[in-house]
Amino acid sequence: MKDETDSKAEVVENSSGDGKTEVGEKGGLKTALRTYVPKLVTKSKQEDRLLTATAVDQEVVETADADPAPSLSGHVPRKAWWLVYINPKDHARATKANSKNPGLVYDTEQSPGYQQSMEKVFRMVFEDTGKLKTLNSEFYATLHGLAIAGLDMTRIKDSMHRWSTGDRGEGLYVRFPLSHDENRTTIAADLLTETIDVDGVDEPVHILAPAPADVAELKLVAQLARKPNQPADYVPAKGEGASEAYRYACLTGVEGDPGMINVNYRKDDAPKLVDAVGARFGQELADAGDDGDKKLAAIGKLIRALHVLHPFEDANGRTNITLLLTKLLLDSGFKPAILSDMDDLFSGSFTVDEIVSALKDGFDRFDTEVAEELARQERGGSPWSFSLGVPAAIMDLYQSAVASCTIL
Repeated sequence: MKDETDSKAEVVENSSGDGKTEVGEKGGLKTALRTYVPKLVTKSKQEDRLLTATAVDQEVVETADADPAPSLSGHVPRKAWWLVYINPKDHARATKANSKNPGLVYDTEQSPGYQQSMEKVFRMVFEDTGKLKTLNSEFYATLHGLAIAGLDMTRIKDSMHRWSTGDRGEGLYVRFPLSHDENRTTIAADLLTETIDVDGVDEPVHILAPAPADVAELKLVAQLARKPNQPADYVPAKGEGASEAYRYACLTGVEGDPGMINVNYRKDDAPKLVDAVGARFGQELADAGDDGDKKLAAIGKLIRALHVLHPFEDANGRTNITLLLTKLLLDSGFKPAILSDMDDLFSGSFTVDEIVSALKDGFDRFDTEVAEELARQERGGSPWSFSLGVPAAIMDLYQSAVASCTIL
């Protein structure tokens, strides 16, 4: 499926590596989670049965957690959901291409089946599910699997293990641009000082010095200037740099060039880093209480950290922004946001304060575009529709992952 927010990210294969991703099951995600969370029960035990219920005609699941999150359909009718899963920069083009069903725009280009898959994933993620109180790598991997594979269980399980790496010896490394805006060529000041708890995470791949044994937190990003004669994909070799530049993501660039952010960790450490920033988010969200700005700051800081870390080889934008950001906003009592700077907002050049401001603007744009879209549909008829059937096994997998993030 086409991921507009990740269109410029690169996965570079080492010529000496095979580029393959190892998949380790070890009993599966559901088995691991159910050892410590209440089991969520689908109304059908048959994994091959499709759950065709919608939010208005019957419940799909029952859960021991009686704290459901506000649903997407509480803010926008399903016929306008496309405004959330189509990149805002493509909204006008989508409407012009198919006035009856603008959400079909990517299907007719490079991603057949994108709309139906995303609508069904939206049904799972944004309707009838519990609130997230924290974030862990199990839930994050499940969300990524849904983002990239839709409702194909085999592809979901494979996608859940396609973690990024900065170690060329592992065959792949991932890098992406700081910004597509020539007016934003420097990394956000508050990101350069941001730290994460790195307990249990190995030292970065490319930077010189190992972390001191007594250091529990290390900075997230380093800005490393490359020389004008060095290639744009320059990544410092082992032994270059200074101990002060011990980071898990590296921005390389020259003056006037936004440069590329390169992941700087090993594949096995990617889920540990997700767990670290997720645990920090859970605490910051709890500390925010009923303060809306603090809740938005916690959410924005988490999405930015995840996006800068780029934990997966692909579909980070769809995972972080289209799905996770919208889920967290709904869970925290906000509406979805339609973001003008969606492609760059979380890539490292915006401060948390700027992100909070952009989210508030995005709420206003959401209200405006939803009103305009519903009025347009009144004039031109309802868009094409289809069943939101979801395989019971996939619904169970997702609901179990949600349950793992409801305990602090």
